[in-house]
Amino acid sequence: MKKYFYITILSLLICSQAFGANMYWKSSLAELNAITGATNADKGIVMDSNHAVTFYDHLGGAWAVAKSHGAEVDIRDGYGTLVAGAGASTAQRTANTATINAAIVAARASGVATCVVIPSMFTYYINGTINLLDGVTLSGTSKWYGGLATTDNIVMVSSDGLGYLHVENLALTGPAIAGSVGIKVPSGGSRSYIANIYARYFGSAIETWADTLTIINPDIDNASTAAINIKTVGNAVNIYDPHLYNSATAIKSGQEGGCRGINVWGGVIQGNTLGITGNANTYSLSVNGTYFEGQVTQDIQYSGNRLFINGGDFVSNSGTLTDHIYSDSPHTTIIAPHFKYSTEPSGHYVTTDSSAADALIINPTWETTPTTNKKYSIAGARSSITEGGVSYQSPVTFADNATTPSVAGGTRFKTANTGSTTITNLLNGVLGQRVEIVFTDNVTTLQNNSALFLAGATNFVATPNDMITLTYTDGIGWVEKGRSVN
Repeated sequence: MKKYFYITILSLLICSQAFGANMYWKSSLAELNAITGATNADKGIVMDSNHAVTFYDHLGGAWAVAKSHGAEVDIRDGYGTLVAGAGASTAQRTANTATINAAIVAARASGVATCVVIPSMFTYYINGTINLLDGVTLSGTSKWYGGLATTDNIVMVSSDGLGYLHVENLALTGPAIAGSVGIKVPSGGSRSYIANIYARYFGSAIETWADTLTIINPDIDNASTAAINIKTVGNAVNIYDPHLYNSATAIKSGQEGGCRGINVWGGVIQGNTLGITGNANTYSLSVNGTYFEGQVTQDIQYSGNRLFINGGDFVSNSGTLTDHIYSDSPHTTIIAPHFKYSTEPSGHYVTTDSSAADALIINPTWETTPTTNKKYSIAGARSSITEGGVSYQSPVTFADNATTPSVAGGTRFKTANTGSTTITNLLNGVLGQRVEIVFTDNVTTLQNNSALFLAGATNFVATPNDMITLTYTDGIGWVEKGRSVN
């Protein structure tokens, strides 16, 4: 059965709720002794004028310094004093750090699963890393009050890297220094778990190098590098119901190596410079039903292997947003996103670049009708859009001044040549393929020859907004099916 050790000034706090006891808050032991009606198993907390906190049990008709219940070792003595508040001296902050670490070591040495709890109604300043050991959970009683704080450029909580790291129900306040880290999950921290934390003023509130990590209901703001910084991961990071605000980047991945998979479920990402970003080291990113609002540049910026977006709301009101979704991925799938704006993005709602050869967008919706040419900027021969029951492929732009452009896998293309260009063939066509070419310049000519059979056996000198349709026929080549001269 899981045991719970609770950090106290001299030892560990016993959680009164676990035993159905009364809790009393006083400024001295004398005030505790003056209470009438206290019964065995009641709990007392004394915070003196120096902000030192001591926890008591009422046993045998008297108050005694609290001990752990069911512990295999007595870890009551010898760990120093936890001093609450920002006024703690350097020596007291060092002692706070040592007290918590000593409690973790003792809890692990007991040989049972343990939970070391920081009483969240007070804030304890530390100046060194809290080193969690395998099998020991670090917890508060609420993520909204008290917890741990530092003014030093440190990693606040980490582990020995030999097993999982488990942190829950805890508030963490950082020093507002770029290199600082709230919780660091090392590479050996496989199957680690972080739940219900509130972290602010770090470089990275959560930094992970682990094989797998689950993060549940994090509230994070004012991270100067990233609220959640996924350096490298062998398997997956699952993030449920995140609330990430006012940071340089909300979720960042792949900066130090391969990231196998990142999955985000629900939550709110708001007011950050950049929402979610994954570089080429990221194998896959899945974002499901997340609410984005007020990012400065982009909600999602992705250049990894696979991007999947399922639902979600994308709200543009910052006045500086370039794109809601920008993908440089060869495999992009976007299903049923909902867009809303008071100020439209300066770029597009969805942008994919020339390497995004397999983009699929299905049933996007808008709160207010957008400017048509701001909806999409889609490049990629196999990209397609289904909107309002109608499916179409966004045209792929031929390379500038290409005389034999490729039409592999595509059906709609356009020219945007800057100099006089004569197209003599369309490469990589397959039997039965039909292509449509829209001309957006007045310097392109389609040459009639043995590879391109044009109407009247004459060259087609195009002007802007002209269009021609050709079919690839076995044994012949490209044969014109029709044209529109506009």
